[in-house]
Amino acid sequence: MPALSLPQQLAFALLAATALLLLASRRRAAAWLLAACLPLAAMARLLGAAAIPPLLLTTALLYWQRRQPALARGGLLAIALALGLHLLPGFPTLTLWHGQLAADSSPYLLRWGLDKALAGCLLLWLYPEWRPQPRGQRWPQLAAALLLLAVALAAALLLGLVRVDVKWPSWWPYWLAGNLLLTSLAEEALFRRALPQLLPTSWPPLARLLLCSLLFGLAHAGGGPVWLLCASLAGLAYALIYRASGQLGWAIVAHSAFNSLHLALLSYPQLQ
Repeated sequence: MPALSLPQQLAFALLAATALLLLASRRRAAAWLLAACLPLAAMARLLGAAAIPPLLLTTALLYWQRRQPALARGGLLAIALALGLHLLPGFPTLTLWHGQLAADSSPYLLRWGLDKALAGCLLLWLYPEWRPQPRGQRWPQLAAALLLLAVALAAALLLGLVRVDVKWPSWWPYWLAGNLLLTSLAEEALFRRALPQLLPTSWPPLARLLLCSLLFGLAHAGGGPVWLLCASLAGLAYALIYRASGQLGWAIVAHSAFNSLHLALLSYPQLQ
């Protein structure tokens, strides 16, 4: 089992609580919690000295947003993208496990870093929730989302991306926590909340979600064309869940649940 020091565990726990507060639109409480998290993260060696300038710039832009909202928001979006892509210095990653889960599976690296979680929190701060759909439209959208996830799963199996491989690694609690706080939080905040609101408002909401789902698939194109296809289908499913519920938290849960199914029952991350 991987191990984290107590300060590292507390830092990630505070960051997770910050994300929950932001999902609940409690910005002031989230800001205080994040202010307590960052010094603890520095003590836990999750933040280096090189991270101070971008963090100070982020703080200045958040303050400046009241006077120059468009310019400040553009700078904050650029910082969030750089954080999510691990492009900024001063954010070391912790390697918790690496190896192969099966002889024919691709190597997998389980690692945690504060920068991607901070990117998700910053996007949650910048972009509010969309309004939920009328109740009568929710169940058809949820049914369509489940169908899309089933099609993505079938395509992955039939096109040779994965095979059935039942397993439950000992490090799954760390994987699940990281998947929720790092992967699903940041990706859903970007592709389901931020990007649709950056597209022209004259576009229908569903058109914006379709394009963002394709962009979500392209972000996973490194795994090959089949991965791109399956990720696009799954992305559209998460978008429909978000559109039906009006709460990004449900899309994050659905994203991590589908990833958990992948880990437990299929080749992970994919066949070689």
